[in-house]
Amino acid sequence: MVHEILNGVELLLEPAENYLQVNDVTEDDLRGIWPHLLEKFPGNEAFFCFRNVPIPMEYLTKIGGVLLDDNIELRLSVSDFEKHAEIGGIANGTATDGTETHNIAVITPENFDAFAKAHDTNNPDMYWTSRRIRERMDVWRIFACANKGIITDYIMVMHPLNEVLEPHSVSEIFCCQSKDTAKAKALLTAAALSSFANGVDEILYMIDKDEEICKNATVSIGFRECGFYQGYKVILPAL
Repeated sequence: MVHEILNGVELLLEPAENYLQVNDVTEDDLRGIWPHLLEKFPGNEAFFCFRNVPIPMEYLTKIGGVLLDDNIELRLSVSDFEKHAEIGGIANGTATDGTETHNIAVITPENFDAFAKAHDTNNPDMYWTSRRIRERMDVWRIFACANKGIITDYIMVMHPLNEVLEPHSVSEIFCCQSKDTAKAKALLTAAALSSFANGVDEILYMIDKDEEICKNATVSIGFRECGFYQGYKVILPAL
């Protein structure tokens, strides 16, 4: 993404996609940049994202903001995972709670097309489409329940690159697509084992408030609730 400063506010831009993102702005910030956004980025999709900060709801409504993401922030540390692992059937880096019985497979270039079909069907509005994921497979770790080549349930984890790991590195779960608690737990376990084996200290998961199945699965392996995240979409009118 391209970074640009507008009236002191940082914008994240994908010019070729007519996409811009603004994080954690105050109402005064939003009022200040709005006329400039209309003038400079007509026809763009604008996303205003808020994590654990006051949301300028009245002004977002005025400019046509539509709530896309209403999430709870969950985090899993190594110590919390290990504590639950002793109870939940994980020892010496091996899961015994369903990872094998649910046919968990790593998504590679060889089976990517099957994942792409499932992902684009289930999440047509997600920024990280299968096309974008395919272009950045160096940062993604994707695990799926595969049955005779057909992908049903899956989990997408973005890892920091090994060469840029910092003292407190975090990987992020972008999606856990499952309607079965046992499968969701097995996928989350596979993601956690992979993340921590690669030197990550903590896993972040912004999960939809209504995803009860995956939310219950996260609690069972040690995730804790830490905050919230909301994202709003606004289509900037074309000139």
